[in-house]
Amino acid sequence: MSYQEWLKNEANQASLRQEELIVSVTGSIIDAMDRAQLSKADLAAKLGVSRSYITQILSGNRNMTLRTLADISHAIDHGVYFSLRPRVSSFLKVSS
Repeated sequence: MSYQEWLKNEANQASLRQEELIVSVTGSIIDAMDRAQLSKADLAAKLGVSRSYITQILSGNRNMTLRTLADISHAIDHGVYFSLRPRVSSFLKVSS
């Protein structure tokens, strides 16, 4: 099965969109932590959770709730801004 054929499946498209969002959010958190010179252990201490929990969140292995995202953003002194907008271009678009 080709990649284009795989993408024609709605469930596969949904999975790919989920992974895109996870990578985008966790990447933004990691970038902000790097700029603030904040380690996973530091973030865990600020949130009162284990370092392994932070590792699971940032690796995408644990589902991050909006509450957790708000707590993390507060701990790293950042805000979260969200918007939905039409895709300009995407590798998810499948030609007929």
